[in-house]
Amino acid sequence: MKAVVGAGCGRAEQVAAPPPSPGCPTDVPRRNAHARLAFMTAPENASDAAPVLEVARFDVTPGEEAKFIDAYRSVVAELATCPGCRSARMTRGVESPSRFVLLVEWENLDAHVVTFRESARFVRWRAALGSFFAQPPTVEHVTDLP
Repeated sequence: MKAVVGAGCGRAEQVAAPPPSPGCPTDVPRRNAHARLAFMTAPENASDAAPVLEVARFDVTPGEEAKFIDAYRSVVAELATCPGCRSARMTRGVESPSRFVLLVEWENLDAHVVTFRESARFVRWRAALGSFFAQPPTVEHVTDLP
């Protein structure tokens, strides 16, 4: 299994980005998304054609959960209809109801970090959800064991 970890705070250069979420670094150089998201790129010997599962954890400001859920429902089509997205579902913590985990199956890593993250879809997604984050989301990509 390979895992690639990142903080999920990148922005696309071609479209206007919303202000950073609380806690997101603002000193990230404004290069192309691949350079900024180099920490999210698979090792050179990994197959870019392999499906990946994105596991994104969102800690929502306590008391804002219902608004976050409404915002997610209003914007989930931006993600689910993106080319390369096979499936997407949001889950909620039982013991920690302010914690949400997004599970997205992508055709390959580039479908997420290039096709989605460099698009206006991501900007709209982040604008709708970013204000609810208590801290920056964590994002990890994993693959199935052979």
